[in-house]
Amino acid sequence: MDEIDSTILSRIKQGDEKAFEQLYHKYYELLCRFAAQLLHNSKIAEEIVDDVFFHIWDTRTTLDILSLRAYLIRAVRNNSLKEFHSSSYQNA
Repeated sequence: MDEIDSTILSRIKQGDEKAFEQLYHKYYELLCRFAAQLLHNSKIAEEIVDDVFFHIWDTRTTLDILSLRAYLIRAVRNNSLKEFHSSSYQNA
C-alpha cells in the first residue's frame, strides 16, 4: 500500500472523517466508472460504490487491509457481480 493510503487508512481507523472524505474523493470516480462498466448502469454503480464506502466507515475499527486500492476495487467488483446476478437486476 502506498504511504498516502496507509496514512489515510490509519486516520480512518481512528474515526477521522476528513481522512474518510479524502479516501472518498480519491477513489469515488474510478470506482463508479469500474462498476458502471460491469453493470451498464451508472445509477446502480454509484449506489454500490457508496455502499462500499459506508461499509468501510462502519467497520473502520476492525479493518485489516493490505492494499486499500485493491480492497476497494475487489469490493466494488464483488458487489457489482452480486447485483448483476440478483433477480431484481435481471428483471429491471
